[in-house]
Amino acid sequence: MLPNPFVVLLWSRWGRRVGFALLGWLMLATAFAADTTPRSFDLPAGEATEMLKRYAAQAEREILFPAESMAGIQTQAVHGTFTPRAALDRMLVGTGLVVVEHRRTGALLVHRARRPGTAFSPPTTNTKMRKKPLALLGALLTFALGPQSPALAADGSPTGGLTGRVLDTQRGEYIEKALLTVESTKEQVLSDREGQYRFSSLPAGPVQLRVFYTGLGTQVETVTIVGGQTVEHDILMPAAGAPRRGGTDQVIKMEEVVVSSSKEMEGAAIAINEQRFAPNIVNVVSADEFGTITDGSVGEFMKFLPGIVSDYTGGDARRFSMNGVPADNVPITIGGFDLASSAGAGTRRAVELDQVSINSIARIEVLHSPTPESPGSALAGSVNMVPRSAFERSRPVTTYSVHVMMKDDEKDWHKTPGPRFKATRKVHPGFDFSSIVPVNKRFGFTLSGGYSLQYTAQPSATSKWFGAGYATNGTGLPDTTPDNPYMAEYVIRDSGKETERYSLGGTLDFKLSPFDRISVSLQFASLEESFGTRNQTFLVQQVKDFSPTATHGVAGKGEVRLNNTARIRPGATIMPSLTYRHNGPIWVSEVGLGYSRSRTQYQDVDVGAFNATQARRTGVTVSFDDINYLRPGTITVTDAAGAPVDPFQLSSYALGTSSGTMAKVYDERRTAFANLRRDLDVRGVPVAIKTGVDVRHMARDLQSTNPTFQFVGADGKASTTPVGSDDNASIVRDDLFSQRVPRFGFPRIEWESGEKLWELYQTHPEYFVYNESAAYIAEVQGSKRVEEMVSSAYFRGDVAFFNRRLKLVGGVRAEQTNIKAEGPLNDKTRNYQRDASGHVLYDSTGKPLLIVPTSDALGVAKLTRVHRGTRASKEYLRWFPSLNASYNLRENLILRGAYYTSIGRPNLNQYASGITLPDPDSPPSTSNRFSTENVGIKAWTAQTYKVRLEYYFERVGQVSIGAFRREFDNFFGSTVFPVTPEFLTLYGLDPAVYEGYDVSTKYNLQETVRMTGLEFDYKQALTFLPNWARGVQVFANASAQRVVGTENVASNFSGFIPRYGSWGISLTRPKYNVRVNWNYRGAHRRGQVTGRGLEAGTYEYGSKRLYIDVGAEYYFHKRLGVFLAMRNLGDAPEDSKKYGPNTPKWARFEQREMYGSLWSFGLKGRF
Repeated sequence: MLPNPFVVLLWSRWGRRVGFALLGWLMLATAFAADTTPRSFDLPAGEATEMLKRYAAQAEREILFPAESMAGIQTQAVHGTFTPRAALDRMLVGTGLVVVEHRRTGALLVHRARRPGTAFSPPTTNTKMRKKPLALLGALLTFALGPQSPALAADGSPTGGLTGRVLDTQRGEYIEKALLTVESTKEQVLSDREGQYRFSSLPAGPVQLRVFYTGLGTQVETVTIVGGQTVEHDILMPAAGAPRRGGTDQVIKMEEVVVSSSKEMEGAAIAINEQRFAPNIVNVVSADEFGTITDGSVGEFMKFLPGIVSDYTGGDARRFSMNGVPADNVPITIGGFDLASSAGAGTRRAVELDQVSINSIARIEVLHSPTPESPGSALAGSVNMVPRSAFERSRPVTTYSVHVMMKDDEKDWHKTPGPRFKATRKVHPGFDFSSIVPVNKRFGFTLSGGYSLQYTAQPSATSKWFGAGYATNGTGLPDTTPDNPYMAEYVIRDSGKETERYSLGGTLDFKLSPFDRISVSLQFASLEESFGTRNQTFLVQQVKDFSPTATHGVAGKGEVRLNNTARIRPGATIMPSLTYRHNGPIWVSEVGLGYSRSRTQYQDVDVGAFNATQARRTGVTVSFDDINYLRPGTITVTDAAGAPVDPFQLSSYALGTSSGTMAKVYDERRTAFANLRRDLDVRGVPVAIKTGVDVRHMARDLQSTNPTFQFVGADGKASTTPVGSDDNASIVRDDLFSQRVPRFGFPRIEWESGEKLWELYQTHPEYFVYNESAAYIAEVQGSKRVEEMVSSAYFRGDVAFFNRRLKLVGGVRAEQTNIKAEGPLNDKTRNYQRDASGHVLYDSTGKPLLIVPTSDALGVAKLTRVHRGTRASKEYLRWFPSLNASYNLRENLILRGAYYTSIGRPNLNQYASGITLPDPDSPPSTSNRFSTENVGIKAWTAQTYKVRLEYYFERVGQVSIGAFRREFDNFFGSTVFPVTPEFLTLYGLDPAVYEGYDVSTKYNLQETVRMTGLEFDYKQALTFLPNWARGVQVFANASAQRVVGTENVASNFSGFIPRYGSWGISLTRPKYNVRVNWNYRGAHRRGQVTGRGLEAGTYEYGSKRLYIDVGAEYYFHKRLGVFLAMRNLGDAPEDSKKYGPNTPKWARFEQREMYGSLWSFGLKGRF
């Protein structure tokens, strides 16, 4: 029995590190969270002196304050259950009073905020600054970066500052990107992620401060600015329609609107507000917007985002293309830090998100037009996932859910066969939680985690039509015309997969001073998949006659096969990061350090089972009759004499080859960045300048092996039929899985067991022939390493004209890329004998003398195949100018435009594929030439022009329409050319030895390819409906794009989706909510198909697909409810086709894959 992978993980080096980090984390959080027991408070608004005394009695805390300075100050009312510190903070909101807590005694000192430059000493302590290193560091940073003297207005009168935080009182969260405008000066600022805002230089005296946030409307307050001082004034934003407090205690009347609220609707308001005030073209979506995602899959969330298409693998949304650009060219980061991704187990650049959980993410930003801070590899834009922060809330909150998860086609509560060799349950429990804990004003933490276990059946059916999507051979598979193809092969698959996910993550947030904060983040996720795939293949092989509905084979020339694969794929990703932010009155800066490491393994024989096994039955006659689009209605198998052969009985087959496919892939990312920004006023024109540096390092290491065995049995002879041999496959029958009934109308099929076959190998290794040389070659070919360093510097400038109606954001980014790679070397001359001078020795016939004879295949392989014997390097510098412009045609109507340049970096295999060298002692030929990828190939380059018109509704809603045009250069193509000195230099080879030989490789096409597209995005809470219909929210987005170029585009943009979109509707009531979301992907062309008997223009196509997700929640208590979520309701299949221009419709269908509908239900709540 295999050990629990989670237990193994906990005791591994990673597990110990994570465990110790979390232990220290909890100890630190406990130390900071002293005296957090909630108490009941009943404090009316009133004079500060009296109310502070009442507070001390109710809180049972010592509190000190200078009574003479409290005169005239009115505190806020506090009623309810709070921690002592939270109650005091609420009580003092907007009073200008601050709190200092004595570190040793815990006594609270309340006093007026001091003027800049003056000292304040607590009257009862003599605490030395050295005992408060955080405060000392904050003071030093403030001194270094803060203002040194009070500012003066243009007329010479003193000015003052204004700072505070903006709080959404309904949600208890601080608001990011609330727009604050000073009416008299028209100065504007946006609150930061923790709701903090700051005006550095305002005229002394009363000012009108207008505050706007989507979904909460506009609030106006009067604040008195004191010359030479910074006034602290917090903004409390009630729900839309609620009475609002002005700065002079007046009540601002607003129309009476009652809106049913929900996390999804509040999330939509956050997203719309972020988009509205962004400097570039961007879509922002809150993680709460699309309802419950029980398995934490980021991909199932991202599929609803505008411009994004989820690329599914095995029924899971893992990779994401953007505006028609492949997933390999879409950078995805977390908090601005590169995310390691090894899940693809290869050299692709695509970031796969199956080892990332949505639980720790606050929102996702889709940047459609980069600014100079964005990487140059953002070919069509990039995606950034923003982690949760403790300071985004005013009070702690924990949300959680416990659930049961199953697929609609596997709802058995008892154990059933699959996915591998033991019976397992297909209905599993799971949970997730997320805590945001602002302990006090200077420290907070977040903690989130989750667990899920999901079984997915993966049945499929494949019809192979020759002369349409599959090549003929002119003999057994006769040539035909494109309008008259025939089916000569059919495959039925009965497959399953079990996916187990763990996630744990959190942040520690420290405020060193009012201007400085540090965030420490740690994200960890593990994923383990267990696969079991069984395929039965019917091959006619030699066609006797055919028609659209029947194919009959020649007697004794057909074959039936059973092919099984079974392996385990464990993996994990860990990502610590550190971010320092200074948000001072003059300078704003940010410094970040991040590390991410991802590991993925493929295991089979090392855990006791062959990965791939094959059983064959040759010498049979295979015929198909009553063929429909999905399968032949009748499949007949007989022996050469016409006697029936049961293809569903394992005794009809002979054991053949078996193999293991083990791999380890490591991906490491290191990120370091720093930037500095300053806002200026140049003759009344607001200007901001920003500069920064950015270094990103990536290392990908791949190791794999493929040991192969041929079964020969006791007689030592291999066979492809059990007749007359001792190779009958029934000796390794999988008794358990053979009980299953497969889909598509087939009866039970008996399957071989890779586990039993491995046990047979351990007991009788003499029954097998191990191909050592093939295993060694596979190991060498699978050993690769690539390191890439991208060093960047950028400059950005922001300027606004016409009372900030026209805003321009532009700049330039420079990126220096350095690559080092190692890959396999295949050099036949390493087996040649040489003299002392290095010259090759020849026999009497003129052939080179060999060191190891060709009869010793393993010895030859070890000499001529070298682990990472090919070393390559590459460096290049690129400049990326960009410009974003926005113009407010009206207050709620914005026209945006953008121009930027970007690149698409090649697959890492271009550098690590290794090289096969020609034999210099043999003449050049098609089989004796260089074969490699191209280290010197240039990255794709693109120029993009984009426009978008955005309209924002009065409440929560927006609609936008956009268009883009993108021109690509340096696409890739295949070529053969005479070797050049430059090519040989890339690999360190001698031109004198290899001159005159050809090179088969990739090259850059000279043509320009143009992509154009239209985009539509709509989202609105329908607050204008009658009261009985309130709480309805709708969204819709769609994209349409096309590519203009030659047929070479197909190999570069395989999988390009021309039409896709999403839409949905939800209804929210105080006790329940219901939502339905649709995700549509149009038909699309994949790779080109070539071969004998196939007409030009033959391609593989993905069929259109519509996913429907349904969710509902009912709350029987304000903090506890039940939920139901159904993903892919109706089990929409993944269909594919292969056809050319003249292929009839009845022969276009190739394959149907089905992954079921995921059902989840359980409890969810918050406290």
